[in-house]
Amino acid sequence: MMMELPSYQIPSTLSMISLSLSIMHEHLGRARSGEGDSEAYWRVIAPPTQPFAYTDEDLAAGIEIDTDNGIEAVGGLEMAVRLIPVDRSSDDAESSSMARRPTLDAKQLQCYTSADESDLAALPAGCYVHNDGEVPGSYDIDLGAVLHIDGARALPANVSVSKVVGRIYNRHQEVLADRLDTGTSLNLDSDMSNPEYSYRMELNASDMRPTALLVAKLNVVNDESQLATLGYIAINLFCQPGKEHCHNCASRDHVVVVGSRDPVVSDETTEYVLNEGGHQLRVYSFIPQDDEWEIDLFEQVPTVPCTSVLVRILLPPLDEHKQIISRATYPPEEWLEMGLAVPAPSYTSAYYRSNAAYPSKAECSLLQATVARKPRPVREFLETVAKQHNRQVTSERVLESSLRSMLKKSGKSLPHLNLGYYAPLHSNHEIAITVLQAHNLPKKKLPVVLACIVPLCDRYTATTWNSSQMQFTNSLDIESRDCTLANPSFEPEMMLFRARPSQTAKNALMLIDVRSVEKDTLKPLVHAYIPLFGADQYVRFGTFEVQCYQGSPAPGFLEHISRHAESEWPSAVAESGCGKQMKPAEGATLTIRVQDTRIVPELIATVPTVAIGPEFATSKKYLAESKSKHVSQALGKQTWREWQSHSQTLLERFTQPEAEST
Repeated sequence: MMMELPSYQIPSTLSMISLSLSIMHEHLGRARSGEGDSEAYWRVIAPPTQPFAYTDEDLAAGIEIDTDNGIEAVGGLEMAVRLIPVDRSSDDAESSSMARRPTLDAKQLQCYTSADESDLAALPAGCYVHNDGEVPGSYDIDLGAVLHIDGARALPANVSVSKVVGRIYNRHQEVLADRLDTGTSLNLDSDMSNPEYSYRMELNASDMRPTALLVAKLNVVNDESQLATLGYIAINLFCQPGKEHCHNCASRDHVVVVGSRDPVVSDETTEYVLNEGGHQLRVYSFIPQDDEWEIDLFEQVPTVPCTSVLVRILLPPLDEHKQIISRATYPPEEWLEMGLAVPAPSYTSAYYRSNAAYPSKAECSLLQATVARKPRPVREFLETVAKQHNRQVTSERVLESSLRSMLKKSGKSLPHLNLGYYAPLHSNHEIAITVLQAHNLPKKKLPVVLACIVPLCDRYTATTWNSSQMQFTNSLDIESRDCTLANPSFEPEMMLFRARPSQTAKNALMLIDVRSVEKDTLKPLVHAYIPLFGADQYVRFGTFEVQCYQGSPAPGFLEHISRHAESEWPSAVAESGCGKQMKPAEGATLTIRVQDTRIVPELIATVPTVAIGPEFATSKKYLAESKSKHVSQALGKQTWREWQSHSQTLLERFTQPEAEST
């Protein structure tokens, strides 16, 4: 069943629009006309009652829009969207401020660089074990291989049970083997943050190709009991052979073939070696959308922080006649003796080659927090769930049945897991706010944005305050055609806020104050609030479209938040007695990113935009965008640089303690 698009006209020349997830942003689709190679680009926003959903079929993401009849997402999820043209006239694929990576200064970039020895030394023992691994040896290509999925490490706190599912492909994405699914191989006595699997898969040589690649995804049950995808892993099963002189021979001219770690690039190759041994694999945020897969393509994808998956690629066991043996021909009680059951080594034994999972400086901080969590055994979790549903746990099979039910995928679409639950905010780290765009501003004047955390900043309620408590931006994205006076877009600059104990109250809000520059004054336009924290001081992570209120913040509401830590948004509006003063600005919203700076900003692209505001669910006016002229047409006789300099002066004056109270 299809739905009509709500009052948005789409060019009739576009018969079908295919949307695909891009590396840097969350809701930018590519529209192809079907006539020639001409392309247009559109920003896609789902209504707040139905957040945008990425579909996923056999590890490929995408949805289709039928522009004649409406939209239907793969998997049966219906939604209405609004389509807004995005300026992509330049060759710069990131010309829209909605799409670009936030501007990072040197300090922020250093946070994402690789850890040094002192960073690793500060980690708890066994948190990360570095191992370069040995170069694989010679290999008989007729042997095949055995694949083990041994476990995952450092899953975020909003994960309960988990599993790995995937397939073996060649570089042309042709399936080579049966689907793998760790399912009930999850060790019930293992920790949910560091689950152990006992999955084993025999790979026949006749089914393999030199470019064989394991591509799998890590599915988890989140804190809302929903199945979600945390990310993807990939590893080449075979490597190009290398050559090395045999140092044990009298003649240095004798050469034996040993492996490298470089993947095989062609299925026509006749000499290759097994990528043998243990591997600690990074988890990628999504799958490369290329016609051919190579491991190098995956390595260009942003990785999920901290989390990794442990796999082993081993030679198959042989009998006394040097013939391959299989579990299918031996009873389970003989598997261990025959080498058909090889227990996973301890992670701390340094068996797993861990170069790929080498942490950044920011990840070292997150890893310390994951280790500090109290262990959460899978068994205890399943027993608690059973009690909540009034089910008696009479045997192990009951728990396995419950596990199987939780991890069963319904339909074809799984959301990405919210990645904001790796570590509670620490006073040594910062919260980043990025204002991307305003929509339907009530006054057609050049705007600027101020931000502060309440309770803490007394700028609006007192005559003295610390100016460092406020941040601001006047960096309008003037080069974008979409940057209009009613719907201005901003350069994606991060505004950073240092966390303090007094700021980390559960009801802490980020106040965003939008003002217009009118001569020598900053006049209030609209303001908005975003709750900063989820449970247990985890910073919210994602992109939010926030409902705005008219004018400047109500001092009574700010004082109420400061005095009543138990009063949470949005109920605090009514509890403060300021409901009549805080009037919604009709149709006005702000699109804002919020994150803990220890998580790389590209990963916000995996999280659907969330609408915040009581009127979103009932009003259609928030789906429309009012028309107005481009911001450059409001400069008058000023140049852009002159306006920036003037507005910068006004902002600095506004944030200083000697400024008049507003």
